Amino acid sequence: MLIIWESSRGSRRVGEWVLLCDLLEEQGVLVRVTTHGRTYDPSNPRDRRSLLEDAVDSEYESGKMSGRIARSAKAAAYEGKPPSRSAFGHPRRHWVETPLGKERHAVPNEQIEAERAAVQRLYEGLFAGRTLGRMAHELNEEGFRTARGNTWTRTSVRSVLRNPRNAGVRFYKGERLDIATQWDPIVSEETWQAATQLLADPGRRAQDGTARRWIGGNLFVCGQCGARVKSDYMPNRVRGYRCRLTGHNSRRADKVDAYVLTTVAARLRRDDIIELLAGQENKQRAAELRTTAAGLRQRLDGLGVDYAQGLLTAGQVQTATQALTSRLNAINDELARLGRDELAYLSGTDDPGQRFLDSDLDLKRGTIDALCTVTLLPNKRGPWATMEESVQIDWK
Repeated sequence: MLIIWESSRGSRRVGEWVLLCDLLEEQGVLVRVTTHGRTYDPSNPRDRRSLLEDAVDSEYESGKMSGRIARSAKAAAYEGKPPSRSAFGHPRRHWVETPLGKERHAVPNEQIEAERAAVQRLYEGLFAGRTLGRMAHELNEEGFRTARGNTWTRTSVRSVLRNPRNAGVRFYKGERLDIATQWDPIVSEETWQAATQLLADPGRRAQDGTARRWIGGNLFVCGQCGARVKSDYMPNRVRGYRCRLTGHNSRRADKVDAYVLTTVAARLRRDDIIELLAGQENKQRAAELRTTAAGLRQRLDGLGVDYAQGLLTAGQVQTATQALTSRLNAINDELARLGRDELAYLSGTDDPGQRFLDSDLDLKRGTIDALCTVTLLPNKRGPWATMEESVQIDWK
């Protein structure tokens, strides 16, 4: 005997009910529906009709409910309301143990604010070249959990960074809605777009999950086209840098890194280091500007790809380049006025150059980005070129 609470528990699809009734009749199995208080025999025509009529009613009610839910979800989307799915860094409800059992309570505002700050740090870390695995480890160490209460992984960090809700952008069934949303964004739309573009880069996916060893990836600049370089293997299987867009200016990464580190350390040992480290206020504003600037640079890098794929014309690329460059210059000017917060760790030491050389890779990259622009120039003398001839360092 098959015992079910009500007939809809068998199935809400008429076709599936027919197949089930045929199977039960073939095996001589009766059906007990608890809410009906009776037992049905699928081999009995009257009982079979009753079961199938219930199946038709269940399918009809299920269809009506699905339609109501779909209409409600569409209306909420076009009104600019947030998606119903819980998201890290956004107001939501979670299950809490109480004396009466589990109940759903709103997540405290203090926790949401802490999560929003953590999301901002994730974007900053992404543009600074940190791996998703490293950032996931730090979130776990700080006691954060995902919106579902799980520990962090590379996949969950990637999902947070790609979430359009962080930028106040609303999608419905894969289509972006051009509407004003009813929640406060965590980052700018430019930052979110740049992050999604960077995460889609095959070069980064290949590297993610291993410890970053090379300083210049997505930091140093190609001297021919102005795009950022990436770390990749050269034909002789030696790690090197080359242009992210076209492969310009292939260089051995270890030699370039050694030259840049030595040059920056020497700069930090100069007598004007106190003046260089001045101005540590406005740290939050500076962090926001750096994140926005990284997003603009990422969009600039993407213009070449869009042009190559035929998504933009040459005129559109030129117009977009001018607009983005103008905004980037304005941000750099403001950053110069605010001071360089990346260099705070160098204060209070007798040898800032050695402190820099002893720091971890993320601090080295942040220091280099604050002090100078490293450009890999066309190598006209081939293997006989010196580092001074092939690597240009412009101090900010």
